[in-house]
Amino acid sequence: MFNNQIAILFDSENVKPHEILDLLFDKLEKQGFTLIYPRKLIVHDLNKIKKNELIEDLKKYRLELCCTYGEFRKNLLDFRLYVECLDLAYTTDIPTFCIVSNDQDYAELCIKLHTLNKKVIGVGSNKTSTEEYISLFDDYIFVEDLKPKEKQVKAEVKKESKTKTKETKLSKRKQTEFLLEEAINLALVNTFQNNKDKLYYSNLVAEIKKIPQFSKIKLTQERLQNLGYHLEYEDKHKKETAYISLKTNYNE
Repeated sequence: MFNNQIAILFDSENVKPHEILDLLFDKLEKQGFTLIYPRKLIVHDLNKIKKNELIEDLKKYRLELCCTYGEFRKNLLDFRLYVECLDLAYTTDIPTFCIVSNDQDYAELCIKLHTLNKKVIGVGSNKTSTEEYISLFDDYIFVEDLKPKEKQVKAEVKKESKTKTKETKLSKRKQTEFLLEEAINLALVNTFQNNKDKLYYSNLVAEIKKIPQFSKIKLTQERLQNLGYHLEYEDKHKKETAYISLKTNYNE
């Protein structure tokens, strides 16, 4: 019996081995595990894995490929991982098992392994692992902690940049809406000063498009109404008869 042996089982739908394996092996070796084997990669849909990537992972890390064969996909991968893990638990003297997955489908397996006097280490994401699930393991390693800090910083910077870009776009959109309302109001005032009691939608669009900034704008009737302008119709069945009445706004 090797007290320093650990078996690793990967849920391939949630974790890509090549992204964490070198770092995970290094961490496990520092914890005293000198025999990290067997290494089982559980796969359901081979079509979803890049062929070159899969071959490279299998050879580089000496992974044993375990495929599911059922027609119905739901939970098949989880069941296969359960079977492979319990088979090792009952037929070998391996004292420790490492389950790598970003979901929380292996709580019952963890409990069963403990009843067999096995130590269980979990590997998963900090974002998807609850405290209750983590407490079932003897040790739990967060995927985020395995990744180099430099990559984490770059990821955070990229996320912050995307947020700022989104905020900038929203700010520009609000500014555009404000300027559009100003242009519409000016058109209404000019119409009123010319002693007219209504401004037809088609004429309004023509006036707005004279402004370079809005030359290509799509000022639909719906957008006009969303901006708070009330449209009336000379014929309710014909949208082209739409107009904004000036009587209510200026003749009170």
